[in-house]
Amino acid sequence: MVVGFFGGGMIAMLIGRITDAFSGCQPAEGMPVCDWWQYWLAGSLLGMIALPFFAVRRLRQARKPESSDTR
Repeated sequence: MVVGFFGGGMIAMLIGRITDAFSGCQPAEGMPVCDWWQYWLAGSLLGMIALPFFAVRRLRQARKPESSDTR
């Protein structure tokens, strides 16, 4: 969850940079993007939920025994 939290936040910052480039918004001095906390919070929460979900889903998928039809 921790890795997903920070990873999602960083991906959200990239999306914020792209959004700022298209909208023409200039962030304040020392800030990465305009309204950075909105991007970071949304991305962090999504990453915190999505990364563990997909990791557990992938692990469970690997454990399923393959059905062997030997008739």
